[in-house]
Amino acid sequence: MTATAPSREHGRAQSPYARPEAPDREKKPREFRLDRTAAWLGGIALACAVVPMLRWATIAFGTAALLMGITSLGRPKRAGARRDVAGIAIALAVLSGFGMVASQTAFSAVAGEKKKPVVNTAPPEVVQALTTEQVLSRQAKVEIGKASSELDPSGIKESSLTVSITNTGGKTLSFDFEFVALDAKGKEITRDNAFVPTLGDGKIATIKVFNILGNEMAEKLSGATFQVVKASSY
Repeated sequence: MTATAPSREHGRAQSPYARPEAPDREKKPREFRLDRTAAWLGGIALACAVVPMLRWATIAFGTAALLMGITSLGRPKRAGARRDVAGIAIALAVLSGFGMVASQTAFSAVAGEKKKPVVNTAPPEVVQALTTEQVLSRQAKVEIGKASSELDPSGIKESSLTVSITNTGGKTLSFDFEFVALDAKGKEITRDNAFVPTLGDGKIATIKVFNILGNEMAEKLSGATFQVVKASSY
């Protein structure tokens, strides 16, 4: 009786106890899942919702996520779709809508907020000059007369200057004025202040300023030029 020699395949002996070779498994392509895609779109929509300028992107992504989530929720067994992922997608879409409304409301409130008044850091003289210009052009008409003088009982001259104030501001106002007297060379001689209380619209008040006692001052004021250097209203 002769022994049978082991068979050879492809030049190599095959053992009768050898494990059979596993067949090659092909890697399956990743399947498209509607519920997962809806969740991603819902997250993008929620992120865009916090930026007011991206409201159209929020609407587009949120609507797509909502529709895809509802579709996945209605057909949970299709392509391995899961109800919980579809529910998350729908929730994200709804939250993005509320977030967009909230961000738009906050942005509108900030944009519509009144600006705080700007504090003028200019020197007091400049600030007062601007106020004086506005008062004299819109609220008060100042007519300066000529300086005059009279002798008092002791024989000394007492000077005065008559000024007429007309209220053109459209309502009752009180005024503060400061006047300056200048000589022919533009050099300041002296200053005086006047207060005009509760002057009605269109009404005229006549006041006297530079009521100064002294012959020398009377002579200087007789040829002086007078100006309003400060004016304010209340």
